Amino acid sequence: IRCPEAPLARTRAHARTTTREAMAAAQGERGGGQVPVVAALLVPKAEVAVALRALNELTPRWGALITRCVAASGGVSRKGVHVPDPRDESPGALRALELPAPLDRQVATAAAVAARAAEALACAKLKTQSGAADCCCMPWTLLRQRPRHKCVDAEGGGTSIISRLARESNVPELLVALLTSGRVVFEPNFEMPCDLDDLYPCPLPDESLRSASLEPLHAQTADFASGARAGAPCCGIGAFRFIELFAGIGGFLLGMEALGGHCVFSSELHPTAQAVYRENWPGGEACGSDALVGDIRIVRTEEVPEHDLLTAGFPCQPFSALGAQDGLQESRGRLFLQICRVLRVRRPPMALLENVPGLVETDEGRALETVLNELRDSGYRVAHRIYNSSCLLPQKRKRVYIVAIRADLTGACEAFRFPWLPDLCRTLGEVVEQPLDDELESLLLSEDRWQKLLESRAFAESPTDILGRLDGPAAPLVSSYGEGSSKGQFLRYTQLVPGTWPSDRPRRLSCRECTRLQGFPEDFRHTSCDGPRAWYRLIGNAVSPPVVCALGGALVCAWRHPDRGCWLPGTLPACRLAIASGPVGTAERLLERRFSLPFGPAEPTLALCGLLARLEPPAFEPLAAVAMAGGAR
Repeated sequence: IRCPEAPLARTRAHARTTTREAMAAAQGERGGGQVPVVAALLVPKAEVAVALRALNELTPRWGALITRCVAASGGVSRKGVHVPDPRDESPGALRALELPAPLDRQVATAAAVAARAAEALACAKLKTQSGAADCCCMPWTLLRQRPRHKCVDAEGGGTSIISRLARESNVPELLVALLTSGRVVFEPNFEMPCDLDDLYPCPLPDESLRSASLEPLHAQTADFASGARAGAPCCGIGAFRFIELFAGIGGFLLGMEALGGHCVFSSELHPTAQAVYRENWPGGEACGSDALVGDIRIVRTEEVPEHDLLTAGFPCQPFSALGAQDGLQESRGRLFLQICRVLRVRRPPMALLENVPGLVETDEGRALETVLNELRDSGYRVAHRIYNSSCLLPQKRKRVYIVAIRADLTGACEAFRFPWLPDLCRTLGEVVEQPLDDELESLLLSEDRWQKLLESRAFAESPTDILGRLDGPAAPLVSSYGEGSSKGQFLRYTQLVPGTWPSDRPRRLSCRECTRLQGFPEDFRHTSCDGPRAWYRLIGNAVSPPVVCALGGALVCAWRHPDRGCWLPGTLPACRLAIASGPVGTAERLLERRFSLPFGPAEPTLALCGLLARLEPPAFEPLAAVAMAGGAR
């Protein structure tokens, strides 16, 4: 009888096709360009350990060969393991085990042996089903789908086909069995993706920049007054290009736009955050969503446009005090390396990064030092400082901001100072408004939950953490705002608005009130979110645009004209954003707020309107007009 196409060979071909489809899907978003090609063994994530055991039976051993290649900078990956599609986190997600020479030739031989074994096994199955006496192949029984496959010939000889063919070709039996099963595929021309979690390390930095970057920025120890000259307002920052990694809903974009920046590239993985981003910056605008891409891990560095400033609020969950603080040991923590990858290839003059203050404390400060050292190794002098957004916004929100300036820009490194921000004494009552009846009902706590909250330990220990005061700033917004714990109690950081007549029950903050607390303008849209909980998660993870605006202004100003010693660069647009984030009627009160200046003018106190008029007199009237109109962008 004639032997049809082997069923296991079809399975193997299907696995190869599926693998190519996954690679094409991931690489399709990256576009063209020269892609490194290597030989690799494509293995499901759940079977990597078995495959490594098989490869370590070869001569030389896979592990020893990879170690030697890495030590000799042979161009292989950091671990010898690649991720064709980083978005796939299922148990069947593929991993590519790189095969340097001479292992590539040995595995190719094992793949050919596996093909012969699969054909023989298909013939044996056909003979068993049809009862035929003769077959074009040897009469072997069907291979079971297990890592080690013992197949006995039909005449009872007891000899495994896998063992026999492997012994004849001098390749490991386990490797041939894995390839015969069809779940493991030899790919001689694997195109390496750009995932730094498991792939090749960042490009090597420029050694001259690396040595110069060891010296910290003077801003780390100097105050603002040491670099500013009173009476010399910023002469104008001008247009500049920036990119936004881990963009979220566009907090950095709002802050840099206010300075005159033009966004040429942005990256965000979360689909709802992408929808909100596109809702507020539709395609076709100067800084529209045309520049927005998805997962930065599958974007090749060459596809990132040239830019002057890199901004990023890299994932904070690994460093947050609300979590386990696994830091750089968690995969999300290592996403920071994507920033270094772009810095080392594109080498922009500046970078501005944001994260939670837990970064300073995680692993007894070693996590922050690792982040700073990676930036130094990328050729940048660095400094960091913690700011509380309560100076400009009605929310106590401490964040650590990291500034990086390319080490060869000596003038900018000497001129930069962390900006001084006026304390506007903002309060929660400035952003709270009475919701409409339908919305109020959904925000109010039920009587039962309110009683349980009153009896809870969290409320007894610190009632103001849960029940906010209208005459003071709000507690920090978190992404889990409004969600209950496993015991049905509210989390400590879900701060509520005190109840008023006709009900004394407190309520959650509305979506618009949360938007104001973060410093986003009144006309910022979020209809793409599926309900308030989705918006709470996004706005709780966002950066505060007025604060990053002030920092970005000081940074770009030091780069553009380092010898001028500008007075409060970025303060005017930052205050504009802060005023625009309040409801109608708050602008007049904010413009009359008085505060003390630690330097500069002789007046003991100065009103905000006077400070803004002194910084940029022609812009004061438009600022007041915008504020009185309700903060439209």
